[in-house]
Amino acid sequence: MGTINKIIQKSLEHVFINNNHWILVKIYISIPYSHCIVYDSKIPLTNALANDVMQLFLKLTNAEQLLYKYASVMQQINSSSCSLFTIAYATNIAFGIDPKKFKYILSQMQLHFQNNINNKYLFPFRKYPKQNTNINLTQLTSFKHYQFF
Repeated sequence: MGTINKIIQKSLEHVFINNNHWILVKIYISIPYSHCIVYDSKIPLTNALANDVMQLFLKLTNAEQLLYKYASVMQQINSSSCSLFTIAYATNIAFGIDPKKFKYILSQMQLHFQNNINNKYLFPFRKYPKQNTNINLTQLTSFKHYQFF
């Protein structure tokens, strides 16, 4: 008979990697293994860096195994907006909005974030259906598997 994987905790973690890039990781802690979804606006992470990040989360979750995959989210077109993208992804996830289904407009994201801070309110980021975009959206669906020996 198969093992039932019961989710005991969920969390969203903003992770600063390589001293120059922010990603968002949605973690499902469960027994006997945990899994996470990586929301990264500048894919791909190098295999070594992805391995380091996943090893860290494996230790933090005390799981025997950790599965992860990359979410197919809008990619930034500059080298400096990754933090704003992770905030937009996390905010919309908190409001039940799946960031994989939408694109964002950077200038509107910046204004929206500034308004949220100034008004001390948190509202979802404006989004647009992906099918209307001509921005290159990277599609990654492979799972990686790690475990301690």
